[in-house]
Amino acid sequence: MKKLLLAVLAVVAVLMYVPDLHAQSASANATVTADVNATLGVTKDTDVSFGGVQVGSTPILDPQGTAHSEVGAGATVGQFSVTGTNSSVVVITYGNGTLTDLSANTMTFTSDLSGDPSSANQASSAGIASGGTVTLGASGATLWLGGNLGTLTAQPTGAYSTGNAGGSAVTVTVEYQ
Repeated sequence: MKKLLLAVLAVVAVLMYVPDLHAQSASANATVTADVNATLGVTKDTDVSFGGVQVGSTPILDPQGTAHSEVGAGATVGQFSVTGTNSSVVVITYGNGTLTDLSANTMTFTSDLSGDPSSANQASSAGIASGGTVTLGASGATLWLGGNLGTLTAQPTGAYSTGNAGGSAVTVTVEYQ
């Protein structure tokens, strides 16, 4: 018993002189930031109209309004207003449209878009490919939608629209970059 007591006292004595053992740890802080932007919006102001076009023609509406070709009276480019935070960069995406008549004949509208922070600058607005950007001004930005219908060789006559059954409109989408 004496030997057991001496062994226990020896272990206790050793443990009293052993430095404290702790697991090592480290930490770091991350800064969190956020830019809170105004609600981003896009509104269609004007629809696209080629007016009356002829079979065999190649109608083109220039979004800058300076080089229309083979379009009818009253032809107009589409116009959209974009609103959001001043000086923010906005990504613009859009596609093409399908026009149909009441007999289910179709033709494709190939979109061409330009934009500028000022609605007064249509003629000098910059072309914007889908996925391209525009920088918003204090009043947002204006987008102009033109495009072409290809060559209308042997195209059946009729009243064509993206709004007819089987048609698909051009959708313009905006998002902050």
